[in-house]
Amino acid sequence: MKDVKPILYAGNFERSIDAKKRMAVPASWLREKEGEELYVMLHSSKQRVIVMPPETLLSMAEEINSSNRTKRDKREFIRDFYSRAYRVTTDGQGRILLPTEQCEQAGLRTSAMCLGAQDRFEIWNAERFAASTEVREATYQEVADDLGI
Repeated sequence: MKDVKPILYAGNFERSIDAKKRMAVPASWLREKEGEELYVMLHSSKQRVIVMPPETLLSMAEEINSSNRTKRDKREFIRDFYSRAYRVTTDGQGRILLPTEQCEQAGLRTSAMCLGAQDRFEIWNAERFAASTEVREATYQEVADDLGI
């Protein structure tokens, strides 16, 4: 893997998804317009799709390996986790091809909300995202108050 500067995924963007399940990644989130390698996986809640660069995906194995879980749990989690991640690359228009099954489970059809989440970003069905606003806002306010923001 080449030495790359980490990117910070921040902000939120509305995006369309075409009939082939291609979606444009926000330009400010790309290091390279064409050929950027990313990994896509369905969140365990099946409410959204997570997209991350290779270094984030690799750091997750380090995190689970340093946990207090049993060797068997670690081995099984890593096997299942990595088998659910799909490598995608951006095309000349900065689009990625989302796996159809993941789109179906997350309710992604013709439009989506892309949300920055530090070292990864999330793709939400816009209606599901809007419906979760009240719960998320309460948590955000509580943590912001604790941090003095």
